[in-house]
Amino acid sequence: MLLKILISSIFSLLFFLHFLHGFNIKVSSKEENLQVDLTTNLMKQCYPTVKSIYLITDSQENSLYLNFYTVIGTITLFEQSKNFTSNLKKKSPISSVIISLRSSSKLEEALVDAKWRAFNQFFIILDGGGTNNGCYNAQYFLMEAWRNDILKAVFLCWNYQKQIPQLYSFNPFNSYAPMSWEKVAVVSAINGHPWTLFVQNYDTGIATCESLFFGRTSDLGRYIIKFGLFNLPPFLSYKNISGVATINGYDYEIIKLLVKELNATLVIDQIAAFLGRFDNATSRGLLWRVAKGQVDLTMNSLILRAISKSAEITYPFHGAELFAISQHRLSPGHDSQLFSFLPPSIFALLFITCILVFFLLLYLFKDPYSRNIVAIVLLLLNLPTPSTPITTNGRIIFGATLLGFTITNVIIQAKMNTVMSILNTEQNIENIEDINNLNYTVLTRRGILSQTLEANGVTNIKLVPHYISCSQLERHEAFVGVEYILRTHLTDTCHLSKHPIVPGLFVSYYTRSNWPIYPKMNKKLLMLFEGDLTRYISEKVLREYCVPNFQEVERYQVITLQHMEYAFYFFVGSSLMSLIVFFVELVIDID
Repeated sequence: MLLKILISSIFSLLFFLHFLHGFNIKVSSKEENLQVDLTTNLMKQCYPTVKSIYLITDSQENSLYLNFYTVIGTITLFEQSKNFTSNLKKKSPISSVIISLRSSSKLEEALVDAKWRAFNQFFIILDGGGTNNGCYNAQYFLMEAWRNDILKAVFLCWNYQKQIPQLYSFNPFNSYAPMSWEKVAVVSAINGHPWTLFVQNYDTGIATCESLFFGRTSDLGRYIIKFGLFNLPPFLSYKNISGVATINGYDYEIIKLLVKELNATLVIDQIAAFLGRFDNATSRGLLWRVAKGQVDLTMNSLILRAISKSAEITYPFHGAELFAISQHRLSPGHDSQLFSFLPPSIFALLFITCILVFFLLLYLFKDPYSRNIVAIVLLLLNLPTPSTPITTNGRIIFGATLLGFTITNVIIQAKMNTVMSILNTEQNIENIEDINNLNYTVLTRRGILSQTLEANGVTNIKLVPHYISCSQLERHEAFVGVEYILRTHLTDTCHLSKHPIVPGLFVSYYTRSNWPIYPKMNKKLLMLFEGDLTRYISEKVLREYCVPNFQEVERYQVITLQHMEYAFYFFVGSSLMSLIVFFVELVIDID
């Protein structure tokens, strides 16, 4: 009898447990289906045309995962990763993301190296944990989303106490939200800045889509923006004198305007020794810190061609063509250039010939063309003489000499015109072809500068760690860099190419990847650019740096009266002297 009672009790207990388990399954299934229904209703009401939806979940048993076709109305292929299941095979741009995770701490792991991220995406977050969580974890999920640079996000949940669906959102900068949102809490978040949580009841029959993802970046509420820098005049000049930091330069002026327009707070977070690379963790340069999120924005201007998925690039607000500086090769002065084509030995030979002919006719043949020794100069310069020899032998000697000097004079003048109008023998670098043609060694910095030169056919490149001035260059060396920086290294012996040797480059700022403030900042920068304010700042900053005033000689010179000024005076003076000698001898002969 006792055994029958015991067996009956065991069966009754098993039946009761089976009943409870079945009830729990029904309740859980009902609650999970509620998440699917709410998500489906929200997408159909607010975004009926959106089909490119990205789902992130950490459980294949998630009801949203199992009913994903019902939510978006399309068939999506999934692939299994190590920890998360997501539709990575979608090729169309992703406009919306649904995240259903069992813990908010897994959000960062799910978004690591997410190359599909874009600024126009919106996120719908659901609690994929216990079914009884309701809206309890809304703040934790949304706070974690903000720490991963997600700004356009809502948390969708079912409030079990009020038995209504609710939407949670946040504003990390100030307490603004549209009227449909109600403030829930204000907590301290990144850099101690106030972070405001909002909630609104979600009526599945009335669309509340317009205020769902409201704008937040119009006023940053003195939010701290971390900037990284390194000393690179005139873009940025940093000095620390007696513990007092002084910062000025082109970039600093631009950044101050942007920060003022955004109502943010500027904090110099990193002072790097060098720029580095995005993917080089060993050097830990400024760009690596930007890629890792340690720095929001670099204050130094960078060349736009160095595009990387590790960072965002702002609007290119001014040109950054590459120029070359080298030791200036001075052309000869006009006075020395007139006689540079006539070797001294040839001139001495002609002068000795004039002396021999003069004394030969005067003392040997007794038939001089002049008794004044000044006539030697007249014959040398092929100018008129007071008289000519009378005898046949004297005329032959004098005529042959005069004919020879006339031919020589024609040749010399032709050579003079040629030398003064052709390309100077000592050339300076003016274009990319001159670098190779004149056998220059190009000094430049590693990275985009050297890569650009190699792409344009420059072969003899020597890498240096920093910008250098002309005084450090050898005769056949040149340094290539951005014009604005090169102008701060010019000296009186420098030659700066008159035109860019590599045009078509632009200057831009880098921000960390997916930085939520980037779109608004980029728009403000574009407004400054279109308002021509950056040009004013550029000219203002450059005026503070020394620019050489010397005038470089043009490469092509045509002979003019200015070039012949000294020679013209000499010829006029010689002719006048010849005329005086002629009249003196004429008076002597008459007497």
